[in-house]
Amino acid sequence: MDDWLDWLPSPSQHFLVVAVGLLVYVLTTRSRREQRAPATAIAWVMGMLLMPYLTVPVYLLFGQRKLRPSAPPRPPRTLPAGHWAAELIESFGLPPPGRCTPRFHADGAAARDALWQVIDAAHTRLDICTFIIGDDALGHAVVARLAERAKHGVRVRVLLDGFGALTLPPHHFDALCAAGGHVAVFRPFFGLRRSGPRNLRNHRKLVIADDTLLWSGGRNLAGEYFTGNDAYPVPWRDLSFDLAGSVAEAAARQFEHDWCSVRDGMARTIAPTHDTPDDGSLA
Repeated sequence: MDDWLDWLPSPSQHFLVVAVGLLVYVLTTRSRREQRAPATAIAWVMGMLLMPYLTVPVYLLFGQRKLRPSAPPRPPRTLPAGHWAAELIESFGLPPPGRCTPRFHADGAAARDALWQVIDAAHTRLDICTFIIGDDALGHAVVARLAERAKHGVRVRVLLDGFGALTLPPHHFDALCAAGGHVAVFRPFFGLRRSGPRNLRNHRKLVIADDTLLWSGGRNLAGEYFTGNDAYPVPWRDLSFDLAGSVAEAAARQFEHDWCSVRDGMARTIAPTHDTPDDGSLA
C-alpha cells in the first residue's frame, strides 16, 4: 500500500500540474483569439482542476479550435442588392447565392446513374472530394471510371479524408495513379500533424466535372449508400442531387481551396462564366 502511495504526487506537485494546465489553456486560447461557449470553457477548466493528468493531454489533442477562418475568394454577387435570400446567405459568410435547378435522386440506383453521368461528362477536369471510398464493387467501379477519364486526358484529382481512408488497402488507387490521376489525403490519421486537432475531418461529398457539373449530397462513395454491398445488402437511405451552373463553380472553388490546403499550393482562380437564370431555386 505504501509503495502505491509513493506514486501519488505531493500537493505541491499536483498544484503545479494544475497551474501549468490552466496556463496552457489561457495561452492557447489567447494566442489563437478563440471564443468558446461558456459551458465549454467551464468544462475544460473544471477538468484541469479535478483531473489535470487526463484533461491536459486530451485538450492538447482535441481541445483547440479546428482552424482559423479561411475560405476561397468570393465571386461577385449575382443577385440584386437587398434580395432577402442573398442577404441571409451572405450574413453567414457563405459565397453569394446563384439560381439553379437541382435534380434530386429518388434512390441509390438513380444516384449512382447520375454519378456516372457527371464523371463521364468531364472533358478537362474532374475533382472528387469524399469522406469514404468503399473497398467494394461500387468503390472499385468509381476508381475504374476515374482512371478511364484520366487515360483520355482529363485531369483527375481525388481528395479523401484521412480517417475515412484508414480501411483502404494501399493499392486501392494504383490504377488511377498509373493513368495520371492524383490522390491526396486530408489530414492523415497517422503521420506528421498539421495545424488543428486530429478530429478535424473533411466530410464534403463533391464530384465536379469541368467546373460546371456537380454531384453532391450526403452519400459517401461506397455500396451501402447506393444499392447495397456484402456487408449491407439493404442500402441506406440518403440524399443526393446533381446540378449545373454557378453553384458547381462555387463547389469547384471550395474544392480548389481544400486541395491546396493539403498540397500547400496556390489555388486556381475560377472566374464566374455562367449567367444567373431568372428562375430556379437559390443555392
